[in-house]
Amino acid sequence: MQSPHTIRSGDAMHAPAPRSSTLAALLICAALATPVVRAQDDAGEVIAWQQIATSTYAGFGADLLGSWFGTSVVAIDDLDGNGYRELAVGASKASHAGQPIRQGGVWILFMNASGVSSHVKIAPGSGGFTGTLAQDDLFGSALATVGDLDGNGVTDIAVGAFGADDGCTPMGAAGPGAVWLLRLDSTGNVISHSRISNGNSGLPANTLACDDAFGSSVICVGDLDLDGNDDLVVGAQGTHTINGDLDAGAIYVLFMDASANVSSLQMITEGMGGFTHDLMTDDLFGNSLAHLGDVNGDGTDDIAVGADYDNGGAVGRGAVYIIFLTPAGTVGSDEVIGKDEGGFTAPLAPADFFGSSVASLGDLNGDGITELAAGAFGDDWDFGRGAFYVLSLHKDGSVKSHVRVASNTGGFGGALTSSGWFGFSAANIGDWDGDGVVDLLVGEPHSNDSFLFQSGAAWVLSLTDGPWSDLGNGKPGTGGITPSLTGSGTLAGGTSVTLTLADAVPNASAFLFIGFGFLGAPLQNGVLVPTPDILIQNLPTGPTGSLPLTAPWPGGVPPGFRFFFQYWISDPGAGGGSAASNGLTGLTP
Repeated sequence: MQSPHTIRSGDAMHAPAPRSSTLAALLICAALATPVVRAQDDAGEVIAWQQIATSTYAGFGADLLGSWFGTSVVAIDDLDGNGYRELAVGASKASHAGQPIRQGGVWILFMNASGVSSHVKIAPGSGGFTGTLAQDDLFGSALATVGDLDGNGVTDIAVGAFGADDGCTPMGAAGPGAVWLLRLDSTGNVISHSRISNGNSGLPANTLACDDAFGSSVICVGDLDLDGNDDLVVGAQGTHTINGDLDAGAIYVLFMDASANVSSLQMITEGMGGFTHDLMTDDLFGNSLAHLGDVNGDGTDDIAVGADYDNGGAVGRGAVYIIFLTPAGTVGSDEVIGKDEGGFTAPLAPADFFGSSVASLGDLNGDGITELAAGAFGDDWDFGRGAFYVLSLHKDGSVKSHVRVASNTGGFGGALTSSGWFGFSAANIGDWDGDGVVDLLVGEPHSNDSFLFQSGAAWVLSLTDGPWSDLGNGKPGTGGITPSLTGSGTLAGGTSVTLTLADAVPNASAFLFIGFGFLGAPLQNGVLVPTPDILIQNLPTGPTGSLPLTAPWPGGVPPGFRFFFQYWISDPGAGGGSAASNGLTGLTP
Protein backbone atom coordinates (compact mmCIF):
# COMPACT_ATOMS: atom_id res chain seq x y z
CA MET A 1 0.00 0.00 0.00
CA GLN A 2 1.31 3.44 -0.76
CA SER A 3 1.24 5.20 2.55
CA PRO A 4 1.52 8.70 3.85
CA HIS A 5 3.19 7.36 7.14
CA THR A 6 4.77 4.11 8.83
CA ILE A 7 7.23 2.27 11.74
CA ARG A 8 8.02 -1.12 13.43
CA SER A 9 9.32 -2.23 16.84
CA GLY A 10 13.02 -2.37 17.68
CA ASP A 11 16.21 -2.52 19.74
CA ALA A 12 18.85 -0.08 21.17
CA MET A 13 21.05 3.01 20.31
CA HIS A 14 24.43 4.40 21.37
CA ALA A 15 26.15 7.61 20.31
CA PRO A 16 28.89 10.08 21.28
CA ALA A 17 27.81 13.10 23.32
CA PRO A 18 27.61 15.58 20.41
CA ARG A 19 25.16 13.36 18.54
CA SER A 20 23.00 12.86 21.64
CA SER A 21 22.98 16.60 22.20
CA THR A 22 21.98 17.22 18.60
CA LEU A 23 19.15 14.71 18.83
CA ALA A 24 17.92 16.12 22.13
CA ALA A 25 18.06 19.67 20.80
CA LEU A 26 15.89 18.90 17.80
CA LEU A 27 13.36 17.11 19.99
CA ILE A 28 13.14 20.12 22.29
CA CYS A 29 12.48 22.27 19.24
CA ALA A 30 9.74 19.86 18.26
CA ALA A 31 8.04 20.44 21.57
CA LEU A 32 7.17 23.93 20.39
CA ALA A 33 5.13 22.57 17.48
CA THR A 34 1.37 22.01 17.59
CA PRO A 35 0.61 18.56 19.06
CA VAL A 36 -1.71 16.00 17.56
CA VAL A 37 -4.79 15.52 19.75
CA ARG A 38 -4.92 11.99 21.17
CA ALA A 39 -6.53 9.99 23.92
CA GLN A 40 -5.38 7.62 26.63
CA ASP A 41 -3.78 4.84 24.59
CA ASP A 42 -2.10 5.00 21.18
CA ALA A 43 -2.95 1.40 20.15
CA GLY A 44 -5.22 1.93 17.17
CA GLU A 45 -3.83 5.22 15.93
CA VAL A 46 -3.38 5.60 12.16
CA ILE A 47 0.11 5.55 10.63
CA ALA A 48 -0.79 5.31 6.94
CA TRP A 49 -3.81 5.70 4.71
CA GLN A 50 -4.98 5.25 1.15
CA GLN A 51 -8.21 6.56 -0.35
CA ILE A 52 -10.35 4.52 -2.74
CA ALA A 53 -12.58 6.83 -4.78
CA THR A 54 -13.13 8.14 -8.29
CA SER A 55 -10.19 10.52 -7.80
CA THR A 56 -7.77 7.64 -7.09
CA TYR A 57 -9.10 4.97 -9.47
CA ALA A 58 -10.10 6.05 -12.96
CA GLY A 59 -11.94 2.77 -13.55
CA PHE A 60 -14.96 3.97 -11.60
CA GLY A 61 -15.61 6.79 -14.03
CA ALA A 62 -18.92 8.47 -13.21
CA ASP A 63 -20.48 5.17 -12.12
CA LEU A 64 -20.45 6.21 -8.46
CA LEU A 65 -22.45 9.41 -8.88
CA GLY A 66 -24.99 9.54 -6.05
CA SER A 67 -24.20 5.93 -5.10
CA TRP A 68 -23.09 6.26 -1.46
CA PHE A 69 -20.04 4.11 -2.23
CA GLY A 70 -18.72 3.11 1.19
CA THR A 71 -22.12 2.38 2.74
CA SER A 72 -20.65 -1.00 3.73
CA VAL A 73 -17.16 -2.52 3.52
CA VAL A 74 -15.52 -5.92 3.99
CA ALA A 75 -12.29 -7.69 3.06
CA ILE A 76 -12.52 -10.97 1.13
CA ASP A 77 -9.90 -13.41 -0.22
CA ASP A 78 -6.72 -12.68 -2.17
CA LEU A 79 -8.39 -13.88 -5.35
CA ASP A 80 -5.54 -13.11 -7.76
CA GLY A 81 -2.73 -14.37 -5.49
CA ASN A 82 -0.70 -11.14 -5.46
CA GLY A 83 -0.46 -10.93 -1.67
CA TYR A 84 -3.21 -8.34 -1.21
CA ARG A 85 -6.71 -9.27 -0.12
CA GLU A 86 -9.51 -8.09 -2.34
CA LEU A 87 -12.10 -5.71 -0.89
CA ALA A 88 -15.86 -5.47 -1.30
CA VAL A 89 -17.57 -2.09 -0.98
CA GLY A 90 -21.31 -1.53 -0.96
CA ALA A 91 -23.00 1.46 -2.59
CA SER A 92 -26.59 1.26 -1.39
CA LYS A 93 -27.95 4.10 -3.55
CA ALA A 94 -26.24 3.16 -6.80
CA SER A 95 -28.38 3.45 -9.91
CA HIS A 96 -27.67 1.62 -13.16
CA ALA A 97 -28.52 2.46 -16.73
CA GLY A 98 -31.85 1.05 -17.82
CA GLN A 99 -32.75 -0.07 -14.29
CA PRO A 100 -34.97 1.35 -11.52
CA ILE A 101 -33.10 3.94 -9.47
CA ARG A 102 -31.30 3.29 -6.19
CA GLN A 103 -31.31 -0.48 -6.47
CA GLY A 104 -27.81 -0.47 -4.98
CA GLY A 105 -24.68 -2.39 -5.86
CA VAL A 106 -21.47 -3.97 -4.61
CA TRP A 107 -18.01 -3.42 -6.06
CA ILE A 108 -15.39 -6.19 -5.77
CA LEU A 109 -12.02 -4.41 -5.82
CA PHE A 110 -8.85 -6.19 -6.87
CA MET A 111 -6.02 -4.57 -4.91
CA ASN A 112 -2.27 -4.17 -5.21
CA ALA A 113 0.36 -2.00 -3.52
CA SER A 114 -0.79 1.07 -5.44
CA GLY A 115 -4.52 0.67 -4.78
CA VAL A 116 -7.28 -0.68 -7.00
CA SER A 117 -6.07 -2.50 -10.11
CA SER A 118 -9.47 -3.63 -11.44
CA HIS A 119 -13.01 -4.20 -10.27
CA VAL A 120 -16.20 -6.21 -10.75
CA LYS A 121 -19.55 -4.50 -10.24
CA ILE A 122 -22.29 -6.73 -8.82
CA ALA A 123 -25.72 -5.39 -9.71
CA PRO A 124 -28.63 -6.53 -11.89
CA GLY A 125 -27.09 -7.74 -15.14
CA SER A 126 -23.52 -7.18 -13.89
CA GLY A 127 -20.91 -9.43 -12.30
CA GLY A 128 -22.91 -12.59 -12.92
CA PHE A 129 -25.74 -11.47 -10.64
CA THR A 130 -29.14 -12.57 -11.90
CA GLY A 131 -31.27 -11.57 -8.90
CA THR A 132 -34.11 -9.10 -9.20
CA LEU A 133 -33.83 -5.77 -7.39
CA ALA A 134 -36.47 -3.05 -7.21
CA GLN A 135 -36.24 0.69 -6.81
CA ASP A 136 -34.88 1.64 -3.36
CA ASP A 137 -33.96 -1.91 -2.39
CA LEU A 138 -30.63 -0.47 -1.16
CA PHE A 139 -28.67 -3.61 -2.06
CA GLY A 140 -25.25 -3.12 -0.43
CA SER A 141 -26.56 -1.64 2.81
CA ALA A 142 -24.50 -4.28 4.65
CA LEU A 143 -21.68 -6.70 3.79
CA ALA A 144 -20.10 -9.72 5.47
CA THR A 145 -18.06 -12.76 4.55
CA VAL A 146 -19.86 -16.05 5.26
CA GLY A 147 -17.30 -18.75 4.53
CA ASP A 148 -17.14 -20.97 1.46
CA LEU A 149 -20.78 -21.99 1.00
CA ASP A 150 -20.32 -23.96 -2.22
CA GLY A 151 -16.93 -25.54 -1.55
CA ASN A 152 -15.12 -23.98 -4.52
CA GLY A 153 -12.32 -22.54 -2.41
CA VAL A 154 -13.57 -18.95 -2.55
CA THR A 155 -15.12 -17.16 0.42
CA ASP A 156 -18.69 -16.03 -0.25
CA ILE A 157 -20.46 -12.89 0.92
CA ALA A 158 -23.75 -11.77 2.43
CA VAL A 159 -25.26 -8.51 1.16
CA GLY A 160 -27.96 -6.59 2.99
CA ALA A 161 -30.81 -4.89 1.14
CA PHE A 162 -32.85 -3.36 3.92
CA GLY A 163 -35.11 -1.44 1.53
CA ALA A 164 -36.44 -4.60 -0.14
CA ASP A 165 -40.19 -4.12 0.19
CA ASP A 166 -41.76 -7.37 -1.06
CA GLY A 167 -44.65 -5.23 -2.26
CA CYS A 168 -45.77 -4.06 1.17
CA THR A 169 -44.30 -0.54 1.51
CA PRO A 170 -44.23 2.58 -0.63
CA MET A 171 -41.16 3.27 -2.72
CA GLY A 172 -38.46 5.04 -0.74
CA ALA A 173 -39.43 3.68 2.68
CA ALA A 174 -37.58 0.96 4.54
CA GLY A 175 -39.04 -2.42 3.73
CA PRO A 176 -39.14 -5.75 5.51
CA GLY A 177 -35.68 -6.14 4.00
CA ALA A 178 -33.57 -9.01 2.76
CA VAL A 179 -30.10 -10.53 2.88
CA TRP A 180 -28.61 -12.01 -0.27
CA LEU A 181 -26.02 -14.80 -0.11
CA LEU A 182 -23.69 -14.54 -3.10
CA ARG A 183 -21.45 -17.45 -4.07
CA LEU A 184 -18.37 -16.06 -5.81
CA ASP A 185 -15.72 -17.44 -8.13
CA SER A 186 -12.04 -16.49 -8.26
CA THR A 187 -12.77 -13.64 -10.68
CA GLY A 188 -15.09 -11.93 -8.20
CA ASN A 189 -18.20 -12.77 -10.21
CA VAL A 190 -21.36 -14.36 -8.80
CA ILE A 191 -21.87 -18.07 -9.52
CA SER A 192 -25.23 -18.35 -7.77
CA HIS A 193 -27.30 -16.61 -5.14
CA SER A 194 -30.01 -17.13 -2.56
CA ARG A 195 -32.20 -14.64 -0.70
CA ILE A 196 -33.14 -14.64 2.98
CA SER A 197 -36.41 -12.77 3.39
CA ASN A 198 -40.02 -13.42 4.38
CA GLY A 199 -40.86 -16.89 3.10
CA ASN A 200 -37.45 -17.49 1.48
CA SER A 201 -34.40 -19.60 2.42
CA GLY A 202 -36.13 -21.01 5.49
CA LEU A 203 -37.18 -17.69 7.03
CA PRO A 204 -40.86 -18.14 7.93
CA ALA A 205 -43.34 -15.94 6.09
CA ASN A 206 -44.46 -12.88 8.03
CA THR A 207 -41.40 -12.98 10.30
CA LEU A 208 -40.69 -9.38 9.28
CA ALA A 209 -43.01 -6.39 9.32
CA CYS A 210 -43.20 -3.93 6.44
CA ASP A 211 -40.59 -1.45 7.69
CA ASP A 212 -38.28 -3.63 9.80
CA ALA A 213 -35.25 -2.91 7.55
CA PHE A 214 -33.87 -6.45 7.91
CA GLY A 215 -30.39 -6.35 6.33
CA SER A 216 -29.31 -3.11 8.00
CA SER A 217 -26.28 -5.11 9.13
CA VAL A 218 -25.07 -8.71 8.91
CA ILE A 219 -22.24 -10.80 10.37
CA CYS A 220 -21.18 -14.43 10.50
CA VAL A 221 -20.72 -15.51 14.15
CA GLY A 222 -19.32 -18.99 13.68
CA ASP A 223 -21.11 -22.14 14.77
CA LEU A 224 -23.10 -21.07 17.84
CA ASP A 225 -25.20 -24.22 18.16
CA LEU A 226 -22.32 -26.60 17.28
CA ASP A 227 -24.20 -28.29 14.44
CA GLY A 228 -21.28 -27.90 12.03
CA ASN A 229 -22.72 -24.88 10.20
CA ASP A 230 -21.80 -21.23 10.66
CA ASP A 231 -24.62 -19.01 11.84
CA LEU A 232 -25.57 -15.41 11.03
CA VAL A 233 -26.77 -12.37 12.92
CA VAL A 234 -28.78 -9.80 10.96
CA GLY A 235 -29.79 -6.32 12.07
CA ALA A 236 -33.30 -4.96 11.54
CA GLN A 237 -32.98 -1.36 12.65
CA GLY A 238 -36.59 -0.38 11.81
CA THR A 239 -38.29 -2.91 14.09
CA HIS A 240 -40.96 -1.57 16.46
CA THR A 241 -40.96 -2.83 20.04
CA ILE A 242 -43.86 -4.53 21.78
CA ASN A 243 -44.29 -1.26 23.72
CA GLY A 244 -44.89 0.66 20.51
CA ASP A 245 -41.48 2.34 20.16
CA LEU A 246 -41.05 2.98 16.44
CA ASP A 247 -37.74 2.14 14.74
CA ALA A 248 -36.26 1.02 18.05
CA GLY A 249 -34.54 -1.86 16.28
CA ALA A 250 -33.77 -5.55 16.70
CA ILE A 251 -31.31 -8.24 15.68
CA TYR A 252 -31.99 -11.80 14.54
CA VAL A 253 -29.70 -14.73 15.30
CA LEU A 254 -30.17 -17.10 12.36
CA PHE A 255 -29.15 -20.73 12.86
CA MET A 256 -28.21 -22.05 9.44
CA ASP A 257 -28.21 -25.55 7.95
CA ALA A 258 -25.76 -27.12 5.52
CA SER A 259 -27.63 -25.64 2.54
CA ALA A 260 -27.34 -22.09 3.93
CA ASN A 261 -31.04 -22.02 4.81
CA VAL A 262 -32.42 -20.82 8.13
CA SER A 263 -33.23 -23.77 10.40
CA SER A 264 -34.34 -21.67 13.39
CA LEU A 265 -34.00 -18.13 14.69
CA GLN A 266 -33.88 -16.02 17.83
CA MET A 267 -35.01 -12.38 17.88
CA ILE A 268 -33.27 -9.98 20.29
CA THR A 269 -34.91 -6.67 21.12
CA GLU A 270 -36.52 -5.00 24.10
CA GLY A 271 -38.24 -7.71 26.15
CA MET A 272 -37.14 -10.55 23.86
CA GLY A 273 -34.18 -12.93 23.73
CA GLY A 274 -33.00 -12.05 27.24
CA PHE A 275 -32.41 -8.40 26.37
CA THR A 276 -33.49 -6.19 29.27
CA HIS A 277 -32.61 -2.69 28.09
CA ASP A 278 -35.36 -0.18 27.35
CA LEU A 279 -35.08 0.72 23.65
CA MET A 280 -36.67 3.99 22.56
CA THR A 281 -38.22 5.28 19.35
CA ASP A 282 -35.57 5.85 16.66
CA ASP A 283 -32.70 4.15 18.56
CA LEU A 284 -32.03 2.00 15.44
CA PHE A 285 -30.60 -0.85 17.52
CA GLY A 286 -28.99 -3.23 15.00
CA ASN A 287 -27.82 -0.62 12.51
CA SER A 288 -24.31 -2.15 12.81
CA LEU A 289 -22.84 -5.46 14.01
CA ALA A 290 -19.42 -6.90 14.81
CA HIS A 291 -18.28 -10.41 15.76
CA LEU A 292 -15.95 -10.04 18.77
CA GLY A 293 -14.98 -13.59 19.58
CA ASP A 294 -15.29 -14.84 23.16
CA VAL A 295 -14.67 -11.65 25.17
CA ASN A 296 -15.79 -12.90 28.59
CA GLY A 297 -14.29 -16.38 28.31
CA ASP A 298 -17.52 -18.35 28.71
CA GLY A 299 -16.98 -20.46 25.60
CA THR A 300 -19.52 -18.68 23.39
CA ASP A 301 -18.68 -15.89 20.97
CA ASP A 302 -19.96 -12.38 21.62
CA ILE A 303 -21.06 -9.47 19.44
CA ALA A 304 -21.23 -5.68 19.37
CA VAL A 305 -24.44 -3.99 18.25
CA GLY A 306 -24.69 -0.35 17.21
CA ALA A 307 -27.65 1.90 17.98
CA ASP A 308 -26.41 5.10 16.42
CA TYR A 309 -29.55 7.18 16.96
CA ASP A 310 -29.72 6.27 20.65
CA ASN A 311 -30.41 9.49 22.57
CA GLY A 312 -27.93 9.11 25.41
CA GLY A 313 -29.39 12.27 26.92
CA ALA A 314 -29.50 14.11 23.58
CA VAL A 315 -30.75 13.19 20.13
CA GLY A 316 -28.39 10.98 18.18
CA ARG A 317 -25.43 10.71 20.53
CA GLY A 318 -25.44 6.98 19.81
CA ALA A 319 -24.49 3.85 21.71
CA VAL A 320 -22.87 0.43 21.30
CA TYR A 321 -24.09 -2.68 23.12
CA ILE A 322 -21.69 -5.51 23.92
CA ILE A 323 -23.88 -8.63 23.88
CA PHE A 324 -22.61 -11.78 25.58
CA LEU A 325 -24.44 -14.57 23.77
CA THR A 326 -25.50 -18.01 24.92
CA PRO A 327 -25.38 -21.07 22.60
CA ALA A 328 -29.13 -20.63 22.18
CA GLY A 329 -28.58 -17.20 20.63
CA THR A 330 -30.04 -15.34 23.60
CA VAL A 331 -28.43 -12.63 25.71
CA GLY A 332 -26.58 -13.92 28.74
CA SER A 333 -25.53 -10.42 29.82
CA ASP A 334 -24.59 -7.15 28.18
CA GLU A 335 -22.84 -3.81 28.57
CA VAL A 336 -23.86 -0.50 27.01
CA ILE A 337 -21.20 1.96 25.86
CA GLY A 338 -22.27 5.53 25.31
CA LYS A 339 -22.15 9.02 26.77
CA ASP A 340 -20.83 8.51 30.34
CA GLU A 341 -21.74 4.81 30.15
CA GLY A 342 -19.64 1.66 30.15
CA GLY A 343 -16.44 3.47 31.12
CA PHE A 344 -16.49 5.57 27.95
CA THR A 345 -15.23 9.10 28.62
CA ALA A 346 -15.35 10.66 25.14
CA PRO A 347 -17.49 13.83 25.05
CA LEU A 348 -20.12 12.59 22.61
CA ALA A 349 -22.24 15.40 21.22
CA PRO A 350 -25.80 15.37 19.86
CA ALA A 351 -25.90 13.96 16.32
CA ASP A 352 -22.47 12.28 16.58
CA PHE A 353 -24.23 8.97 15.78
CA PHE A 354 -21.70 6.88 17.70
CA GLY A 355 -22.16 3.23 16.76
CA SER A 356 -22.84 3.89 13.09
CA SER A 357 -20.30 1.12 12.48
CA VAL A 358 -18.54 -1.45 14.65
CA ALA A 359 -15.60 -3.71 13.77
CA SER A 360 -13.49 -6.09 15.84
CA LEU A 361 -9.76 -5.34 15.56
CA GLY A 362 -8.31 -8.28 17.47
CA ASP A 363 -5.97 -7.75 20.40
CA LEU A 364 -3.95 -4.66 19.46
CA ASN A 365 -2.52 -3.85 22.89
CA GLY A 366 -1.64 -7.37 24.02
CA ASP A 367 -4.02 -7.60 26.97
CA GLY A 368 -5.81 -10.67 25.65
CA ILE A 369 -9.07 -8.84 24.79
CA THR A 370 -10.13 -7.61 21.37
CA GLU A 371 -10.22 -3.93 20.56
CA LEU A 372 -13.34 -2.51 18.92
CA ALA A 373 -13.62 0.22 16.28
CA ALA A 374 -16.85 2.21 16.55
CA GLY A 375 -17.82 4.85 13.98
CA ALA A 376 -19.45 8.19 14.70
CA PHE A 377 -20.27 9.48 11.24
CA GLY A 378 -21.78 12.76 12.47
CA ASP A 379 -18.81 13.70 14.64
CA ASP A 380 -17.84 17.34 14.08
CA TRP A 381 -21.41 17.85 12.92
CA ASP A 382 -20.94 21.45 11.75
CA PHE A 383 -18.87 19.96 8.96
CA GLY A 384 -20.04 16.35 9.21
CA ARG A 385 -16.63 14.89 8.45
CA GLY A 386 -17.08 12.00 10.87
CA ALA A 387 -14.78 9.94 13.09
CA PHE A 388 -14.29 6.57 14.68
CA TYR A 389 -13.06 5.43 18.07
CA VAL A 390 -10.78 2.49 18.85
CA LEU A 391 -11.99 1.10 22.17
CA SER A 392 -9.84 -1.09 24.41
CA LEU A 393 -12.23 -3.26 26.43
CA HIS A 394 -12.35 -5.03 29.76
CA LYS A 395 -13.66 -8.60 29.92
CA ASP A 396 -17.04 -7.26 31.06
CA GLY A 397 -17.33 -5.22 27.84
CA SER A 398 -16.71 -1.83 29.45
CA VAL A 399 -14.13 0.55 28.02
CA LYS A 400 -10.59 0.61 29.40
CA SER A 401 -9.31 3.40 27.13
CA HIS A 402 -10.00 4.89 23.73
CA VAL A 403 -8.40 6.59 20.73
CA ARG A 404 -10.36 9.00 18.54
CA VAL A 405 -9.49 9.05 14.83
CA ALA A 406 -10.83 11.96 12.80
CA SER A 407 -9.58 14.71 10.50
CA ASN A 408 -6.00 15.52 11.66
CA THR A 409 -6.57 13.47 14.81
CA GLY A 410 -5.30 10.07 15.90
CA GLY A 411 -2.53 10.14 13.30
CA PHE A 412 -4.94 10.44 10.37
CA GLY A 413 -4.30 13.22 7.87
CA GLY A 414 -6.45 12.22 4.91
CA ALA A 415 -8.54 14.89 3.20
CA LEU A 416 -12.09 14.26 4.38
CA THR A 417 -15.13 15.88 2.82
CA SER A 418 -17.48 18.11 4.79
CA SER A 419 -20.64 16.06 5.42
CA GLY A 420 -18.76 13.03 4.09
CA TRP A 421 -19.74 10.72 6.99
CA PHE A 422 -16.32 9.13 7.60
CA GLY A 423 -16.92 6.19 9.97
CA PHE A 424 -20.31 5.24 8.51
CA SER A 425 -18.92 1.73 7.90
CA ALA A 426 -15.80 -0.14 9.03
CA ALA A 427 -14.22 -3.57 8.62
CA ASN A 428 -11.13 -5.42 9.84
CA ILE A 429 -8.99 -6.18 6.76
CA GLY A 430 -6.22 -8.12 8.48
CA ASP A 431 -2.57 -7.11 8.35
CA TRP A 432 -2.76 -5.14 5.12
CA ASP A 433 0.74 -3.60 5.22
CA GLY A 434 2.66 -6.54 6.70
CA ASP A 435 3.72 -4.83 9.92
CA GLY A 436 2.09 -7.39 12.20
CA VAL A 437 -0.86 -5.17 13.16
CA VAL A 438 -4.47 -5.50 11.99
CA ASP A 439 -5.66 -2.68 9.72
CA LEU A 440 -9.05 -1.14 8.99
CA LEU A 441 -11.25 -0.24 6.01
CA VAL A 442 -13.53 2.74 6.69
CA GLY A 443 -16.35 4.08 4.52
CA GLU A 444 -17.11 7.74 3.77
CA PRO A 445 -20.26 7.32 1.64
CA HIS A 446 -21.51 10.91 1.63
CA SER A 447 -18.37 12.51 0.21
CA ASN A 448 -18.50 14.42 -3.05
CA ASP A 449 -15.30 13.04 -4.53
CA SER A 450 -14.19 14.53 -7.86
CA PHE A 451 -17.21 16.86 -7.64
CA LEU A 452 -19.52 13.85 -8.07
CA PHE A 453 -22.41 14.33 -5.63
CA GLN A 454 -22.37 11.72 -2.86
CA SER A 455 -20.15 9.42 -4.89
CA GLY A 456 -18.50 8.24 -1.69
CA ALA A 457 -15.12 6.83 -0.77
CA ALA A 458 -13.43 4.15 1.32
CA TRP A 459 -10.17 4.47 3.23
CA VAL A 460 -7.57 1.75 3.88
CA LEU A 461 -6.02 2.68 7.24
CA SER A 462 -2.84 1.16 8.67
CA LEU A 463 -3.00 1.04 12.46
CA THR A 464 -0.34 0.91 15.16
CA ASP A 465 -0.22 -1.20 18.31
CA GLY A 466 2.31 1.01 20.14
CA PRO A 467 4.67 3.98 19.91
CA TRP A 468 6.75 2.66 16.98
CA SER A 469 5.60 1.75 13.48
CA ASP A 470 7.45 0.68 10.35
CA LEU A 471 6.62 2.73 7.25
CA GLY A 472 8.55 0.65 4.73
CA ASN A 473 9.90 2.35 1.57
CA GLY A 474 13.48 1.10 2.03
CA LYS A 475 15.92 1.01 -0.90
CA PRO A 476 18.14 -2.08 -1.37
CA GLY A 477 21.91 -1.80 -1.11
CA THR A 478 24.79 -4.15 -1.88
CA GLY A 479 23.60 -7.68 -2.58
CA GLY A 480 19.99 -6.52 -2.81
CA ILE A 481 19.70 -6.27 0.96
CA THR A 482 17.56 -3.46 2.34
CA PRO A 483 18.91 -1.82 5.51
CA SER A 484 16.51 -2.04 8.45
CA LEU A 485 15.76 0.63 11.03
CA THR A 486 14.09 -0.19 14.35
CA GLY A 487 13.23 1.86 17.40
CA SER A 488 12.80 1.09 21.07
CA GLY A 489 11.79 3.00 24.15
CA THR A 490 8.50 4.47 25.31
CA LEU A 491 9.29 8.01 24.06
CA ALA A 492 8.40 9.30 27.52
CA GLY A 493 10.42 12.30 28.70
CA GLY A 494 13.64 11.38 30.51
CA THR A 495 13.73 7.79 29.24
CA SER A 496 16.26 6.25 26.88
CA VAL A 497 15.37 5.98 23.19
CA THR A 498 17.29 3.80 20.74
CA LEU A 499 17.44 3.78 16.96
CA THR A 500 19.23 0.77 15.45
CA LEU A 501 20.34 0.59 11.83
CA ALA A 502 21.23 -2.93 10.64
CA ASP A 503 22.03 -4.75 7.36
CA ALA A 504 23.74 -1.71 5.83
CA VAL A 505 27.05 -1.84 3.96
CA PRO A 506 29.93 -1.98 6.50
CA ASN A 507 32.17 1.02 7.29
CA ALA A 508 30.10 3.50 5.33
CA SER A 509 28.74 7.00 5.94
CA ALA A 510 25.11 7.11 7.01
CA PHE A 511 22.83 10.13 7.00
CA LEU A 512 19.93 10.26 9.45
CA PHE A 513 16.89 12.22 8.25
CA ILE A 514 14.48 13.29 10.99
CA GLY A 515 11.19 14.97 10.26
CA PHE A 516 8.08 16.16 12.03
CA GLY A 517 5.87 15.07 9.14
CA PHE A 518 5.61 12.46 6.39
CA LEU A 519 7.01 13.38 2.95
CA GLY A 520 7.12 10.12 0.95
CA ALA A 521 8.82 11.77 -2.03
CA PRO A 522 10.93 10.09 -4.76
CA LEU A 523 14.67 10.43 -4.18
CA GLN A 524 17.51 8.61 -6.01
CA ASN A 525 15.24 5.78 -7.15
CA GLY A 526 13.92 5.44 -3.62
CA VAL A 527 11.51 7.23 -1.33
CA LEU A 528 12.46 9.87 1.23
CA VAL A 529 9.99 9.17 4.01
CA PRO A 530 10.38 12.07 6.52
CA THR A 531 10.10 15.72 5.75
CA PRO A 532 13.82 16.62 5.96
CA ASP A 533 13.58 18.94 8.97
CA ILE A 534 16.85 17.65 10.51
CA LEU A 535 19.83 15.96 8.86
CA ILE A 536 22.61 14.38 10.92
CA GLN A 537 25.50 13.60 8.56
CA ASN A 538 28.39 11.15 8.36
CA LEU A 539 27.44 8.68 11.05
CA PRO A 540 29.70 5.62 10.54
CA THR A 541 28.30 2.12 10.17
CA GLY A 542 30.29 -0.58 11.93
CA PRO A 543 32.14 -3.57 10.50
CA THR A 544 28.87 -5.55 10.41
CA GLY A 545 26.89 -2.72 8.83
CA SER A 546 25.10 -1.77 12.03
CA LEU A 547 24.74 1.61 13.72
CA PRO A 548 23.16 1.85 17.19
CA LEU A 549 22.30 5.35 18.35
CA THR A 550 21.05 6.06 21.88
CA ALA A 551 19.90 9.32 23.45
CA PRO A 552 17.73 10.49 26.33
CA TRP A 553 14.27 11.57 25.24
CA PRO A 554 13.69 15.14 26.43
CA GLY A 555 10.81 16.25 28.58
CA GLY A 556 8.30 18.79 27.34
CA VAL A 557 7.44 17.09 24.04
CA PRO A 558 3.63 17.17 23.79
CA PRO A 559 1.70 13.89 23.93
CA GLY A 560 0.62 12.66 20.54
CA PHE A 561 3.55 14.25 18.69
CA ARG A 562 4.86 12.07 15.85
CA PHE A 563 8.46 11.89 14.63
CA PHE A 564 9.73 10.30 11.40
CA PHE A 565 13.17 8.74 10.89
CA GLN A 566 15.09 7.25 7.96
CA TYR A 567 18.75 6.48 7.18
CA TRP A 568 20.38 6.94 3.80
CA ILE A 569 23.73 5.15 3.42
CA SER A 570 26.56 5.69 0.93
CA ASP A 571 26.75 2.34 -0.88
CA PRO A 572 28.63 1.82 -4.17
CA GLY A 573 26.68 -1.41 -4.76
CA ALA A 574 23.32 0.35 -4.67
CA GLY A 575 21.56 2.04 -7.55
CA GLY A 576 22.62 5.67 -7.64
CA GLY A 577 25.26 4.98 -4.98
CA SER A 578 22.89 5.13 -2.01
CA ALA A 579 20.80 2.64 -0.06
CA ALA A 580 18.01 3.62 2.32
CA SER A 581 16.46 2.04 5.37
CA ASN A 582 12.76 1.73 5.90
CA GLY A 583 11.02 4.76 7.33
CA LEU A 584 10.20 4.69 11.02
CA THR A 585 7.74 6.72 13.04
CA GLY A 586 7.45 7.21 16.79
CA LEU A 587 4.58 8.69 18.80
CA THR A 588 5.02 10.32 22.20
CA PRO A 589 2.75 9.07 25.00
